[in-house]
Amino acid sequence: MAQNTPTCMGNFARPIIEATNSAIVLPTAVRNYILKPNDANLLPLYHGMPSEDALNFIRDVCTQVQTFPLLNITEDQLTLKCFQYALKDRARSWLLSLPPNSITTWNEACEKFMLKYYPNHKTQELRTKIMEFTQEADEPFHEAWDRFQELLRQCPQHQLAPTMVSQFFYDGLGQTSQFIVDSTAGGNIARKTAEELNQIFQTLAESSQQKLVRGKRVEASAVSQNGDLQKQLASIMREVQQLKMSKMEPPPVPVQSVHPCGICGDLSHGVDQCNRMGEFTPEGQAEVYSAQGFQSRPDGQSRLQYGQSNNQGHQNFNGGWRGQQSYAPQPNNSQQYPPRYQQQGNFQRNQRFQNAQ
Repeated sequence: MAQNTPTCMGNFARPIIEATNSAIVLPTAVRNYILKPNDANLLPLYHGMPSEDALNFIRDVCTQVQTFPLLNITEDQLTLKCFQYALKDRARSWLLSLPPNSITTWNEACEKFMLKYYPNHKTQELRTKIMEFTQEADEPFHEAWDRFQELLRQCPQHQLAPTMVSQFFYDGLGQTSQFIVDSTAGGNIARKTAEELNQIFQTLAESSQQKLVRGKRVEASAVSQNGDLQKQLASIMREVQQLKMSKMEPPPVPVQSVHPCGICGDLSHGVDQCNRMGEFTPEGQAEVYSAQGFQSRPDGQSRLQYGQSNNQGHQNFNGGWRGQQSYAPQPNNSQQYPPRYQQQGNFQRNQRFQNAQ
């Protein structure tokens, strides 16, 4: 009677590792093929993300495998072997989820892969984009043509006739682009075949590409020149401002010409406002002459008679005039005047008396 081996409770928590077979079956010659690390690093990678293009990934794998040596195996067999190394993350998990030994050829691998990551609704979406293609505002002709060609590459199974495809692109162009196409086609595209019309599209795209490159170069040069001019102008403006600041001084106070009074020498008023103007009337002159020891002529004229000789009398007169303190300019408490103004007042008074003789 067989004895049952007791099972510990911890064994239920341990995973059972079984020998799992891969979904891809490779012949012995392919399994013995050594893929060099450098070649493996050149393979494109696919992570299974929605943003990735599955169709372009398959194309890139086939293109890269064509550069590897075959060594007694076929290209499809080598591509199938490299396909396993190119899948990562989610895509790798999908491959491991397939039934073992379910893929034996490269065509089977492509069919299962495209069924997973290139569903039918994506084909319908791309076909709709082709039929409703529209040139964007301010989009150059060559960029519109490249974008349309990319839609065709993403959906080679669109099943649209070449004539319809060309017509969809022409109808989606702007008015200016359509006018250029018509002019290049001789005025009307109705007499052109799909191949001829596509050749016109390609020629116009190349011309648009060259014109845009030259335009960008000219624009960049103009922007550079404008930038240099702006820098020079800013430097000049800074220098002008510095020059203004260095020369900026308070405005000068206007200096009015000051003329002392010809009678008393005071700078605060003129001759016509002098309080001592009455001293130089005939009556005032007589009093002044009397105070100085002079006598007036009998005829009442202003000529003076001196007790001594004319020269001596003239000297006594000048000396006596300068000696009279009552006629000296009165100092002003508010401001002091230079001596030259006092001398000027004395000279004017002497000159006035000499003219009176």
